[in-house]
Amino acid sequence: MSDSTEEPADLSPNERGMWAAFRQGRVFDARPDTQGADRPPPADLQVRADVLTRLLVDGPPALPGRVSSLRLRGLQITGTLDLSGLEVNTYVELVECNFERPVTLTETRMVTLRLVGCVLPGLNAEGLRVSGDLQLPRCEFPNGLILKNARVESDLLLNRAILNRNRRGFSLLADGLMVGQDLQAECIQSTGQISLADAQVGISCSFRGSQLRNPYTRFALRAPRLSVGRALYFSPAAVQQERVVGLGMKRVVIEGEVQLDDARIGDFVDLDHARLLLDGAFSMRRMHTSELRFCPDEIRNGRVVLAEATVDLLVDSVSAWPMSGMDLSGFVYKRLAPSGRFPMPQRIAWLEAATLDDYDPQPYEQLAGVLRAAGEPQDADTVLLARMRSRRQTLGRGQRYGTQFKTSRSATATAQGAPQSGLR
Repeated sequence: MSDSTEEPADLSPNERGMWAAFRQGRVFDARPDTQGADRPPPADLQVRADVLTRLLVDGPPALPGRVSSLRLRGLQITGTLDLSGLEVNTYVELVECNFERPVTLTETRMVTLRLVGCVLPGLNAEGLRVSGDLQLPRCEFPNGLILKNARVESDLLLNRAILNRNRRGFSLLADGLMVGQDLQAECIQSTGQISLADAQVGISCSFRGSQLRNPYTRFALRAPRLSVGRALYFSPAAVQQERVVGLGMKRVVIEGEVQLDDARIGDFVDLDHARLLLDGAFSMRRMHTSELRFCPDEIRNGRVVLAEATVDLLVDSVSAWPMSGMDLSGFVYKRLAPSGRFPMPQRIAWLEAATLDDYDPQPYEQLAGVLRAAGEPQDADTVLLARMRSRRQTLGRGQRYGTQFKTSRSATATAQGAPQSGLR
């Protein structure tokens, strides 16, 4: 921070007002105070990005008894704001500001950054370090948001943000992200791929009420090796309804594949009432969590993969599973708590659907062991009988295929004049 209190001579009226507000730690808003007044044209609300840089990196000292901060409302930021590799030690808050060009914060160190309802053509914050909160609610990112290897010591807030894909197809690229407390991405609209590979979140990660769509490439959400201390939410969010008094519920909608392979979620994963329009797989291969609440309202055009996953409690429903595509091989759970009725014939059908292509005794033995531990020995025996029936049917198919294969080989050999004994 500079020791000089002298105001630069090249400042515009808006920039002089911003400079003075910075020293006082107050909000600067160039818009009219009168409610209902016409908004000034954008040219009357402009400030230059390089003046913001001067304030943040080498700004004047605060007035006596004040704490300097940059707090702006409704401005148009012209030029390029590039704080790469710099250290910003003041509080930064911009509300309803529009940036002319993409913002670059690569390897920047900040205390707290709060952008609310802003429009940014792009934000590249790879390697950003924030010792407090990073808040980006209601912001629009027409060319995506990059938070790769960023570190936020407190909370990351993205609620109601609009994220569109960049040239590489990412709406949010946050591989290696570290968040000390909560990552809140509730009611966001994402068009493109969200990537959270190897991300670490201290407490909870919430996509409540969000719309995650990727009509262009494979994944709507790709988060292999994601680590969350407590909870991962894909459940509904309470939202204010238009023209109706009271709150309504907004469900999560996912269009595209989801990958949570090797994820570690401390307390639970919640998919209550979600709509999963997969066009591929919802993969939780080798995932570990204490509780999996798998009760989506709708699941279409895809398969659920839980191979080698481990959970303590499985909460599910009859309608939750795509009976045409599942992989439960090596899936281990200790207890079952169905949401609603899940009769034993349908539970066996669940196993049969998961072992339709190849006989696998493990899913049957897993369910039988859980039922026996829960004091249901007759149901456990019923499951083991179903395992034997599945084995006979699978072996029967294999014998038929083997007979057909031998017959085919014999016919081929005869046609070629080879001796039959040479084919045995």
